[in-house]
Amino acid sequence: MQLLPVRIDVARHRDERIASIRRCRVETSERLGGRFQNMPDPIWLGRTEKGRLILDQREQFLDYLRGLDGKEIEVCVRRRRHARSLSQNAWYHACIVKLISDYTGHSPEEVHQSLKAQFLIDRSGLEPRVRSTTELSSTEFVEFCERCCHLAGEMGLSIPSPGDAE
Repeated sequence: MQLLPVRIDVARHRDERIASIRRCRVETSERLGGRFQNMPDPIWLGRTEKGRLILDQREQFLDYLRGLDGKEIEVCVRRRRHARSLSQNAWYHACIVKLISDYTGHSPEEVHQSLKAQFLIDRSGLEPRVRSTTELSSTEFVEFCERCCHLAGEMGLSIPSPGDAE
């Protein structure tokens, strides 16, 4: 029996999880008398069209906004970042990290931590910190992987491209 490949719409599932979390927050808030106690502020997704804001869950946003009536608020609008894909992450660990690990004799986790320490230093705060790969957008993750591949090339390793690795 031949198994058929299954494609999962990660973005749709992520959006469904976000909606579920929001519903849970609203239900919990209602049980707590309308206050979001010790809960992070919800994030509302949407887009702009001709200078207008179009929210994905407009009614839920308006309900939340009504709960803040008379209070000072803070509004932050930024371009939506798309997180790295599961396939990008799998390729990074299966190809880049594994090949460097095999070559150096270090564990995959040691290689991963070393690559992050070499290429993902955030100096924007008071003290430098190593960023997690989970913080990277898909574009940033591609750039990180390109740097890792270049380093592997300097070691004499040839990392297969994501299309060749499958």
